[in-house]
Amino acid sequence: IKLEQETISSEEMARLEPLCIKSIEENVAILKKELNSAGASIKKLGKENPYLLRFLLKGTYQFTPNRLNVVGKTAIYLDFRGFLHVFLRHVKECEPYTQYKNKDKFLWRPDEMTMVMDKVINSVSDEIQAYWEKYPGQRFSKYGEKSLYFEGDYYTFHVDGNGRLDTFHRIEKRIDSEKEKE
Repeated sequence: IKLEQETISSEEMARLEPLCIKSIEENVAILKKELNSAGASIKKLGKENPYLLRFLLKGTYQFTPNRLNVVGKTAIYLDFRGFLHVFLRHVKECEPYTQYKNKDKFLWRPDEMTMVMDKVINSVSDEIQAYWEKYPGQRFSKYGEKSLYFEGDYYTFHVDGNGRLDTFHRIEKRIDSEKEKE
């Protein structure tokens, strides 16, 4: 905060700098791993869509984990790895560069993704917290017939027991229990 407000002392800056470098290095490693998992690479993306690569690289030093729930004993949050996992698989702009062409895509703009996640997670935050009271440390999931409806679409998601949003994506149509039986 002091850095952003330009009130940071030189001693504080000296302590912050190695932490920033470590964070960037960790995020670059996450980016490389997620791109590799998606069938892409920094080099390939740089040639085919430098704008998209620039956006992703910017995230390595600018991304701030987002708390998605407003209240609750356990914070539900989106970290850089979770963001990339969702972004590379379910954002239409990434489709030509990854192996996830058949995955359902968000109908929202990429910069609206976090807002959608925030709204969906907050709509069931109490349910998630109650689940963790009963099953501490267990993964919470909404999928199939329990997928959540928001603004005309259904969403599937998984939240790790530590509160990290692991998976979040739009599904074309909610799977009803009748169809599951077929």
